[in-house]
Amino acid sequence: MGASKLSLLLVLGLSLSCGEKDDDSGPEGDTDTDTDTDVDTDPADDDGDGLSNSQEEALGTDPSDPDSDDDGYDDGQEVDEGTNPTYAYSHPYTGGYNVGSCDDGTAAETGPTGVGSYLDYEWPYYAVGDVVSNFSLVDQHGEWVDLYSFCGHHVALVLCTAWDSNCQREAGSAQATQDAYAAQGFQYISMLSQNDVGAPPEPSDLLAYAEANGMTSIPALGLAATDQDEWTDLAFTYEVNFFVPTYYHLGPDMTVLASEASSADPSPYL
Repeated sequence: MGASKLSLLLVLGLSLSCGEKDDDSGPEGDTDTDTDTDVDTDPADDDGDGLSNSQEEALGTDPSDPDSDDDGYDDGQEVDEGTNPTYAYSHPYTGGYNVGSCDDGTAAETGPTGVGSYLDYEWPYYAVGDVVSNFSLVDQHGEWVDLYSFCGHHVALVLCTAWDSNCQREAGSAQATQDAYAAQGFQYISMLSQNDVGAPPEPSDLLAYAEANGMTSIPALGLAATDQDEWTDLAFTYEVNFFVPTYYHLGPDMTVLASEASSADPSPYL
């Protein structure tokens, strides 16, 4: 959610809980230490999403629709969990990821550039300056995760195989990297092309990989319910060195900042 919207809520002095204000005169009688009489002041909440109509006006959400951006989460829940109820890709995840949002006019909102074609490989892949398209893959919790859920943040995409020793070393330090930079607007994303025996990873493989490497707020994404050919096409748009590992860094507007980075460290780009 944009800082200006949160500031407006604070200026208006609106409570997100939309509860009853105790001014000393209601049917329950005087329940505090002031000398006024209680007056029930429950604000109107036409759509029952936990936000008052005046709060919704300040946020730019629809007071007659509990889910203004149709992402499956009520506006009030999104505000409580710090996501943007006006941006469909911004919503809570079980994994507690560092979700962001993009405003109109950013590169991601005006449209991805598509994948370029480069002479040093036989397939097209994203390179510096490209604006990547959104993708959706299933994580270790069985939820579909959108790349654009992290628009507005810096993103490190790390493509690996579970069997590779270099990937295993990288995975072991992934959560420490996420913890170190989360407050600066950063999300680490692990994308697995193969499990530890070289097969497409199933949801159980993703969960085992995340748990073994202590990934508590990092999505571990893989094949899951996605068609294998579709996954292969997606993975190779980010492929540079056969997933052992491949590091991509994306800026807050989903523009590629680095396609052959030497590590997942985001500090050079923040």
